[in-house]
Amino acid sequence: MGDLAVDMQLDGLEQATQAIERLAGWDRFELMDVIGRLVQLQTRQRIAVEKQGPDGQAWQKNRKGSSTLYASGALHDSIDYRTGLGQIIVGSPLIYAAIHHFGGIIKPKKGKVLSFMAGNSRVFAKSVTMPARPYLGISSDNAREIEEVVGDFMQEVLK
Repeated sequence: MGDLAVDMQLDGLEQATQAIERLAGWDRFELMDVIGRLVQLQTRQRIAVEKQGPDGQAWQKNRKGSSTLYASGALHDSIDYRTGLGQIIVGSPLIYAAIHHFGGIIKPKKGKVLSFMAGNSRVFAKSVTMPARPYLGISSDNAREIEEVVGDFMQEVLK
């Protein structure tokens, strides 16, 4: 029987093996936390500065003439995130957060009319229709920024 010998030179095999070992031990929870924090900041930026939904549509102005969705800063400050098994949840616990995002009709719970100030005038109304001003979600610019952060994170893991 004859002898068979194979001599191969595999450049980069050792680096690839080390990279695989590093990837096996990477902390996916850390990455999820980084993404969650980024989306939180992106959402706060949308409320404080951009004044438009993730789809790029500008929000309807409010009657008070104050900064839309940022009169007191409470909604902005309440935006938080939670990470879990393969998911990130971003939102606000404020009771009025959903009506601002989805819009809807507000009716008095007690009494016959709503009473509120609009500018310097007192307004009485049987109901108020709130326009939707979606502030939660990911814009195309947000998605690109998230992709860059994930890429940077993975490069650090592979170092």
